[in-house]
Amino acid sequence: MMAVRDEERKIAEEAVESVIPSIVYISEFLESVRRDIEESVSLRDFLRRVEERISTEKDATRRTDFSILRNELLRRMRDITAGVER
Repeated sequence: MMAVRDEERKIAEEAVESVIPSIVYISEFLESVRRDIEESVSLRDFLRRVEERISTEKDATRRTDFSILRNELLRRMRDITAGVER
């Protein structure tokens, strides 16, 4: 399996770092997203994994933690797309 490209990995890691202050279950969250980054083949694949966690998580707080990350990833992806279109 091919890992996330370096620039996409950096975007994912920066998004994770930026949302840490808003996360309730930090250690569990970090363990999950680090594993997902390692197993993802692209930034979109990582986003899909985060969305899957949101849809399957039963605990509302944990779901919120992953939703915060999803929103940050989407914002960063939009910023990249907007930069390319300029």
